[in-house]
Amino acid sequence: MNTKHLSLAFAAAAALLAGCAKSPIEEVKTSEQFTDLELAYVGATETKAAIDGTNFPEDGEIGLFLFKDQAATTPYGQSGYTNVKYSYNSNKSKWTADPSIKVGSTPGYLYGYYPYKADTQEQPINVKAIPVASSLNGDDVMYASHQEQPITDLTAANTSITMNHALARVTITVTNNGYIGKAELSKIKFSGAKIAQEGTLNALDGKITATNSDVTLDVPTANQTITVTGTTYECLLVPSEKEESKQTVKLTLTIDGIDKVATLSGNNGVIIAQNTKSNITITLSNKGISVQTVSVENWNVVEVGGHKVTIAVAEGVDPNDILTKAYVDGNNVVIRAFSETGQHLKCTLSEGTFCPQSKTDKLVYTFTLSNIESDVTATIGYAKPLTVTALSNNTALGTASFEGECYEGENITFTATAAGAEYKFVEWQDADGKKLSTDNPYSVTLASDLNVKAIFKGSIYGTLPGVFTVDDGNPKKTIQFSKGNLYWGGNKYDFESKQYEFKDSWDVNHVSHFYWSKTASVAYAKEYSDSGQSINDVFFTNDANFKVGNAPAGAYKSLSKEEWTYLLESRSASTVGETANARYAKATIKVDESTSVTGLILFPDVFTVPESVNTPSGINTKNAGFDTNTYSVADWGKLESAGAVFLPAAGHRNDGNDYVSSVGSNARYWSSSPLKDKAANAIYLSFFSGTIDCNTNGPRSYAFCVRLVTDAI
Repeated sequence: MNTKHLSLAFAAAAALLAGCAKSPIEEVKTSEQFTDLELAYVGATETKAAIDGTNFPEDGEIGLFLFKDQAATTPYGQSGYTNVKYSYNSNKSKWTADPSIKVGSTPGYLYGYYPYKADTQEQPINVKAIPVASSLNGDDVMYASHQEQPITDLTAANTSITMNHALARVTITVTNNGYIGKAELSKIKFSGAKIAQEGTLNALDGKITATNSDVTLDVPTANQTITVTGTTYECLLVPSEKEESKQTVKLTLTIDGIDKVATLSGNNGVIIAQNTKSNITITLSNKGISVQTVSVENWNVVEVGGHKVTIAVAEGVDPNDILTKAYVDGNNVVIRAFSETGQHLKCTLSEGTFCPQSKTDKLVYTFTLSNIESDVTATIGYAKPLTVTALSNNTALGTASFEGECYEGENITFTATAAGAEYKFVEWQDADGKKLSTDNPYSVTLASDLNVKAIFKGSIYGTLPGVFTVDDGNPKKTIQFSKGNLYWGGNKYDFESKQYEFKDSWDVNHVSHFYWSKTASVAYAKEYSDSGQSINDVFFTNDANFKVGNAPAGAYKSLSKEEWTYLLESRSASTVGETANARYAKATIKVDESTSVTGLILFPDVFTVPESVNTPSGINTKNAGFDTNTYSVADWGKLESAGAVFLPAAGHRNDGNDYVSSVGSNARYWSSSPLKDKAANAIYLSFFSGTIDCNTNGPRSYAFCVRLVTDAI
């Protein structure tokens, strides 16, 4: 597609002239200044204003309209500026009008068309219904919609409008191959296509209103003779519909008074649509006329912001298959493309980037180029099919899906869907585990095969809301605690429903204390029997196959000695009361009148004491007693909701014993760390009324409590 790019500037003239009936001038009743509208520059490259030329013809004329609104309903000025003639002098490269349009501080919206048609008393020119007609070697009708910003007396010097083609162009070249006769072509007739003899053009949006009809064009006597080298006829046709695919056309040439007919269909069809050009080569012989070639091209150079955009077809692609047209929309260039063979298309720029695209279900593509800062070539070609997959790190947590077709240049949208409220999407990763995005949905333009994975976190039982930072010498990370201590329920591992709950005696169907074992089946037995200990053993909770309830394998694990130590002794946290970096405090939860549970409260990294709850005391004090703080179940519920964790002083059980010792006075929680210099021992967290120790060790045959964590979500 070719366009005429018009930059409009206002001269500095401030004098107000007497008005005329055609273009009245504002009667000045205030001190407001009005400026003459002048067309200062015309970018004439490939405009086809004259069909075979690159410039507007000498004394070419356009009509301009100025309104106060984009809908062109409110006149600008007292009587409005409608169909004001501006003439172009190609020698002086200047546009002039007499009288000119005058613009004040009131914003104005400018529209135009080419070629200019004078008003008549019977038919004044309407910006929404400019007469157009099919013609032979006629004028290339163009229109200019309003610029992106309205013009005023202050901004006019930087204002520009763009001329777009309104008609379809069909070039017919007829050659004489031994025809006996005068070979005089007097009429060209098009039948069956989406065309019209005449119609009206709306300069606001370029739409044409017309009734489909056959088009007959008379050939002037001087151009009728068909030569051996070929005679070319330029037909400008009024499209009656926005049809963008090839159409069946019956072409009738009246030669020496006799109608000779050729039908163009299928691959030989043409396009009768705005901004398109079809080239038809016909041979005349004594047998009649025959179509030799038909090609469809476009007026494929547009100009925006002083920069030229050229639309090309990729190498190796049949140019008769890909049909394109382009037009300017504000500061954007919009390219429409269609493949007759139903191929998926792509649009690439010179640096190899893809143009943003959309398409209809008929594979009609729209490519939009924005922020054009230099001359550029957009190449339309076939899009290669690609392989795309969307996976989940665990389908029990959530699923991943995508929408879009798997071709180069396509925009694919990935969506992660959590399996429940207790799960949370974290990020998208590529096949190598590299983070791609945290957006959900996540959109990407396909350039190659793509495999993405949605990463979810969480447990079917949920986790406590508090987030804690831990560090074991590797990069720091954040974790959340399970909602209660681990227990064996007779057929699977589970979590206590409340943080302060545990079983204080041996029960094969509810085991609350576990051996430090490599194997889960050994951990919940009454007697310890894990053999072949090694300092490289992995605690059963940290085995990749360990499962809790219906949570996925490996979702939970125990903290290491280093992580417990960092959490209780080095971690940065909120200030509570007057204590900075509040990490823990000992406390008693009064369950009912006869039951109290002692233990250790852990404060998350970010923590605020809930209203109506007493601020804890003895914070970060190892030798504090369990009676330092006492909370009702209701108050503890508020602390828990704020992120606090409670480890009950649940005592311990020795190998083979039916009873649990030291309940309420002592607590031992296994870490995942074996003792490096004694294979039969492992390290545990110990706390009681007088101290807290993260580096105590004891035989693996002792049964201690276990509290698990998962990566924070």
